[in-house]
Amino acid sequence: MQFNGNFSVEEKDLIYRWIVDCCLANNIKSDWFDEGISISFNSRKKRILALAYSRSKRIEISSFFWERATLIQKEETVKHEACHLIAYFLFGPEAIGHGKFFKQCMRKCGLTPEAYVKSSDYSNVVFKGWRQRRYAATCSCGYTIEVSGRVRANIIRGGAYRCFACHGLIDLV
Repeated sequence: MQFNGNFSVEEKDLIYRWIVDCCLANNIKSDWFDEGISISFNSRKKRILALAYSRSKRIEISSFFWERATLIQKEETVKHEACHLIAYFLFGPEAIGHGKFFKQCMRKCGLTPEAYVKSSDYSNVVFKGWRQRRYAATCSCGYTIEVSGRVRANIIRGGAYRCFACHGLIDLV
């Protein structure tokens, strides 16, 4: 396993252990993850926590996220991305994404197979201070959603957005 970036010795050990745990839970021998898995920081990623490149056995972690995350958040993120690599190794190109093969690997690791982490889980840690302002909007069925400033401006200009529940037009509150 190759680390590119300013990982401390403790972080390297933890990441290595988390990936080994995922591999063992999915019945993969230890020589697979020692060969060619690359883990690196990416300072440009500020909207996503991490990204797995299955074909090249590479995981990029947002340094912005990593600095602010708790130990549990770091573990869940690394295991999530490791499951992408494992699913690709076990099932081939059909396993790219968050489909049934990825979910199967996540369950074997004892994790909830979510396609993404809810930003509300991280808002107090990662995104505080720069999260885009949200505006309330409703539709005729009474469903209330939050919309971005861009969507709000489009609605003010006459743009039409539909409710996910009833498909009625959305109005600003």
